[in-house]
Amino acid sequence: MKISYNTNKVEEIKNIIQAKAKYQKVMIVFDESVSNLEIGEIYNSIKEFCIYNQCPINQIDKQELSNGYRLIVFLCEVDNFLEIDFSLEEYINIFCPQDAAILPYFLNQNNNISIAENYLILDAFKVDIELMCCVYFNQFFNYFNNLLSLKNRSFEAEWFGQDITAFNMIKILESVDGENVFLDIDIIKKYHISYNEIMLVDLLLIDAFLLLIMSIKSQSLSLVDVYKAAKEDNGLIDKFYACSNNDAFFNLVLLNYNCLYNFCVKTKQKIIDCFNVGDVREEQVKIVMKKIKEYAKNDCGICGYLYLFNLFGV
Repeated sequence: MKISYNTNKVEEIKNIIQAKAKYQKVMIVFDESVSNLEIGEIYNSIKEFCIYNQCPINQIDKQELSNGYRLIVFLCEVDNFLEIDFSLEEYINIFCPQDAAILPYFLNQNNNISIAENYLILDAFKVDIELMCCVYFNQFFNYFNNLLSLKNRSFEAEWFGQDITAFNMIKILESVDGENVFLDIDIIKKYHISYNEIMLVDLLLIDAFLLLIMSIKSQSLSLVDVYKAAKEDNGLIDKFYACSNNDAFFNLVLLNYNCLYNFCVKTKQKIIDCFNVGDVREEQVKIVMKKIKEYAKNDCGICGYLYLFNLFGV
């Protein structure tokens, strides 16, 4: 990702298109947060040296985009961007966030760090606080996941001591392992949770993982009513049975308990530091938790254990 803090967004878009997509097809994708005047300014600045088209973000035609387009410019708010359900890896993308969120623009459709040729034009005065929570949570999640899959990857302990600044956030994000999955982003995309609720998602998940780790240690796990949960879904019943009898999972957690517990506690504290829990309504928590439970129920990875052992309650 190449990042620009150019205050003249139109000029920056023009320069990138001249350098990367001159006389080629360019699509401007926008949402209701963008004015016709701004779109008109972009059009007038690039119409002489590219084949121009434009489209509202909720009306994107994937077939049209596959018809020889070289570059896409996104002018939108993050929740609308997260609704896109196809890969952007084959295009050059210019992202112009209309709000403070930037994390999703760094990710591909599989919720890993994208390696595509992308450009991000930022307002230097905006800070994506949610980004830090996501990185903290997913660093823990991927450490836990890699431990269980016997991959030898450590976590960056020095992250916990860094100040939350726009520079540090970008630096940390760019250092994330390319194989790391952003679990929380996957959840909010699949269950249409707003990006500004992702810190609540992270807090509920880290609490559940902490309870899972502690319950395994104290041997106080309690199974969900499998047959009630799965009903007549034999595949789900088989999955629950295999998970509940996976001795390797429980043994690995016990063998690595201190590290997992301490990492989990530190991660939870960093999320709480970023997140004003007092601003969250009880009804909001219930709605988000219900969606996370449904995700966990259908997950075949370690999230599935959170549902299996009823760590989100009835």
